[in-house]
Amino acid sequence: NAQGYYVYRKEPNGSFKKIATTTSTSYTDTAASKTKAYYYMVKAYNGLTTSSSSNSILRKATLSISAKNVSNGIKIQWSKANTDVVYKLYRRQKKTASWKLYATIGSTAYTNTKVTLQQNYQYAVKAYYKNTLISNQANSSLITHKLVAPTLKTSVNKKKVTLTIGKVSGATKYQIYRKTKTGSWKKMTTTTKLTYTNTFSKSGSYYYRVQAYYTKNEKTYYSPYVTSSLAKIK
Repeated sequence: NAQGYYVYRKEPNGSFKKIATTTSTSYTDTAASKTKAYYYMVKAYNGLTTSSSSNSILRKATLSISAKNVSNGIKIQWSKANTDVVYKLYRRQKKTASWKLYATIGSTAYTNTKVTLQQNYQYAVKAYYKNTLISNQANSSLITHKLVAPTLKTSVNKKKVTLTIGKVSGATKYQIYRKTKTGSWKKMTTTTKLTYTNTFSKSGSYYYRVQAYYTKNEKTYYSPYVTSSLAKIK
C-alpha cells in the first residue's frame, strides 16, 4: 500500500539525510562520489504515514593508488576516502606473492624508504572507518626501485659557478658535465660530494648536467640526467 519511497544516504561518520523521493523501487544516486563510501536506507510512505527504516547497505569507496621513485625510496599516494578514515597499506614484491600489511596511517601518502635498488614492489591500500572496511582494495602497478635524477641548483658569484646537488639515496657518486650554449657536453668530474665549484678566468655562458650512479656486482646503474638553467659568467 506504499505510495512512494524516501531514499536516505550518509557517510560513515555522518547521519542519514533524505536525498530522494520516488515511486519506483529503484534509484540511482548520480551525485555520489566514487572515492567515498556511503550507507543507504529506504522508508516507504503512504500519506503522512511512514514505515520504519529498511536495513542499511554500504556502497564501498573505489580508491586509486600510484607509486613512483623518489630520492629516498618509493612514494605511494592514493585518493582520499571519507573523513576520520584510517588506511592500511600493503606490500608485496611480485604479483603472485601474498600481500603483507606494511603500514597503518591516517594520511593519503607514504614514502617507503626500506626498499632495495633494482628490486620490484607493488602496493595496495584499503580504507577503514572504526574497523569497518569501507573501500575496495586498490592496487598500484608493479614498480622497480631505481635511482631518480638528483635536484640541481646553480649560483654565480663573479667568476665562479657553484653547483648544489640533491642527495639521491643509494647513489655513491655523481657525474658532472658542462657545455656552452651551442656546444656539446664534456665531463667535468666524478665526485662523491654534493657541491662543486667551477672557476673561470673569463666571461661565458654554460649549462650543467648531473647524473647519479652506483655499482653493484660489477654492473653500473645510472639515474636520469638533470640539467641546469643557463649560467652566465660576466
